[in-house]
Amino acid sequence: EAGLPLLLLSRDSFGSIYKDGNVQNLGAIFDYAESVATEEKPVILFIDDIDTVAPSRDDRLETYDKAELGVWLERIDNAPANNIIVFAATNEYKNIDKAFISRLRNQKEIKLPDDISRRAILEMKLKESDHGLKLSNDKEAIDKIVKLTKNFNIRAIEDFVAEVRKIAFYDKNGIRDMTLEDFESVIKKNENKRIDPEKYVVKPENNSDRKPVGFNATA
Repeated sequence: EAGLPLLLLSRDSFGSIYKDGNVQNLGAIFDYAESVATEEKPVILFIDDIDTVAPSRDDRLETYDKAELGVWLERIDNAPANNIIVFAATNEYKNIDKAFISRLRNQKEIKLPDDISRRAILEMKLKESDHGLKLSNDKEAIDKIVKLTKNFNIRAIEDFVAEVRKIAFYDKNGIRDMTLEDFESVIKKNENKRIDPEKYVVKPENNSDRKPVGFNATA
C-alpha cells in the first residue's frame, strides 16, 4: 500500500549453522537494503518475531549472539540515515532486548479483532466460496460465530473457515453448504488456539508509559 520496496526478515531468513554466520548474513541484508533504498523511495524492512532475533541480553547469550545483537543495534541506529524504515512484530514484548526497543521510535499495540472485525473477516472469507454464500447472509448464524470466535486471532479465524469448507466439500453425501454447526464443531476442537489477552499485557517498568508493541494478530 505504501508503494515501497518491502523486505521480510525472520530468524529463518538469515540464520546460519556456522558460528558468526548470522552476523555476516545480517550485515549483508542491511547492505542490500541500503543499496536499493533512496531518499525518494526508502525500503521497508519488516522483522517478524523480533523477540527471536533480538532477545534480552543476559548470561545465557553466547558471545556470538551478543555480537549479532550489536550488529542489530548499530544498523537500526543508522537505518533512518540510510533510507530504511524498520518495522517489527512480536508476541513476546517482554523478551526483547531493552536497548533494541529504545531504537524503535514508535510502538503500537495491535489488539485481537473485535466483533466488527471478526464479522467482516467471516463474511469476506465465506463469500469466497459459493457454498459459503448462504451462511454469510444468515445474520443470526454469523452473530453466533462472531461470539464463538472471540479472542481468536485473524489467522485462526481464517483457518476455521478453510476447515469448514473442507468439511462441506468432502461430506459423505456430496458437496454441500457450510453451516453454523460445522463452525461450532471446528471451534470446539481448536479451543487451545484461543488467546488470553491478559497474558500479553505488559506492566510498565520504572513508571514508564511506553506502550507494548502487542501481539501479531495477523499472518
